[in-house]
Amino acid sequence: MNRLTIALLLLGVGLRTAAFASERSLWIDEAMVALNIVERSPAQLFEPLDRNQGAPVGFLLAMKASVELFGPTERALRLPAFLASLVGLFAFGSAAYRLLPRASAHLALALVAVSPSLVSYAAECKQYSFDAAFAAILLALAVPFFQGPANWKIWLAFAGVGAVSVWCSHPAIFVLAGFGLALVAQAIHLRDRSRLLGLLSLGGIWLMSFAAVYSVNLQHLGQNDYLIRYWAGHFAPWPTSRSGIVWYVDHGLAFVHESAGMTPEVKLAEVLMLGTLLWGIIECKRMTRGYLGTAIAFSVTLLIALLASSVHLYPFAGRLLLFLVPMACLVWSCGAYRVTRGYGLAWLIAVWPLILSFQEIRQPARTEDLPPLLDCIKNEWREGDRIYVYGGSGDAGAGPAFDFYSPRYNFPPEAVFRGGIHRENQSRYLDEIAALPEGRIWILFSHRHKEEESLILQDFEAVSRFHRSQQGVGASVYIYFKPR
Repeated sequence: MNRLTIALLLLGVGLRTAAFASERSLWIDEAMVALNIVERSPAQLFEPLDRNQGAPVGFLLAMKASVELFGPTERALRLPAFLASLVGLFAFGSAAYRLLPRASAHLALALVAVSPSLVSYAAECKQYSFDAAFAAILLALAVPFFQGPANWKIWLAFAGVGAVSVWCSHPAIFVLAGFGLALVAQAIHLRDRSRLLGLLSLGGIWLMSFAAVYSVNLQHLGQNDYLIRYWAGHFAPWPTSRSGIVWYVDHGLAFVHESAGMTPEVKLAEVLMLGTLLWGIIECKRMTRGYLGTAIAFSVTLLIALLASSVHLYPFAGRLLLFLVPMACLVWSCGAYRVTRGYGLAWLIAVWPLILSFQEIRQPARTEDLPPLLDCIKNEWREGDRIYVYGGSGDAGAGPAFDFYSPRYNFPPEAVFRGGIHRENQSRYLDEIAALPEGRIWILFSHRHKEEESLILQDFEAVSRFHRSQQGVGASVYIYFKPR
């Protein structure tokens, strides 16, 4: 391992550790998962989750174990994702240097080390770090198969990790299918019957494990109307019309933005990165057999994910595609070096993601800092005070984060009024406010929609008197006096 490799690994570890070490509060999606963790026993995590959440059972159990060991803190909840991101980083480095020429491998490792999405989700109690980590681990295990005969230990590890991966990552089945089909095609091409039978046995083990996790966990997600509506625009259409083709172009550029950190304001950068990705696939025939197999596996994995999306089984969008990033970085690095003919210009594609990762650490994009506002309310609490929680009666607004943090403050239950989300009938906000008793009222917002916040405040001003407000990062609190 040379100095540059060590430096890149340390950079990746440092960025992830800095993100993990931050004291930021849980935002709404994290809070909804966290409530399921702290309110349920391990056995209950196998059941459909509350608050329209869906996550792999293995990931949930890892979080539950962390909370049992270290308490229900933000860092304990985020620890499994952080550790998974580190394992994924080293597994990817191992694969990259066995598949690519050293210069291309350096760039591939740099892209994974500084990826803003990988850095960001390494510090969240969401499953997307597990998705990327298991994809990288499976990639590292598949490399010996692409490069030649593998010993029985590798076969055993590939079988076991593959069977476990579908319990820890929903899209792991796509990755297994991509590698499995690519390896089967290689075995057929080599006319290696024993290898083919062994691969079919591996596939059988993986399918049995997936069938078990589907019956226990996954089938419920396909029946969740809320999630289907939420991701409605991200199920792939058939590319038989102009609008269908536009969908694929838009989502391809969005994938580049989400995974490589190319800014959406600079479309040219996204287009160039998408072109580099395609060129890296085209160039696979000139590379080593291992890279050829990996490029084929990536292409097959991508096609299977799109096929699953077209039948409304898996949305093709944003953070749900983080599992594709490790293999995409291999292909990007190869394409970049082929386009620039090996010159250092290829390293330019890692500069902007590095800048974005530093920005993400300084000011995370998904921050809703509710605890300082709850501290303010607690410190200034008077008998007879009331709290109006925006979205507190559902899985929106400040409700989930308030439910997670409020037990630390012991607010009187009768003093908490949980507002709804009434986007279809906004007059109901005024009805809620009119029903509040007189006295001092704290109005708490997080995960807020500016129009609704303005509307609710206008409704409060119509029946009460404004005192003051305090603004937080992604959250706010206002004090009103409602006269008798």
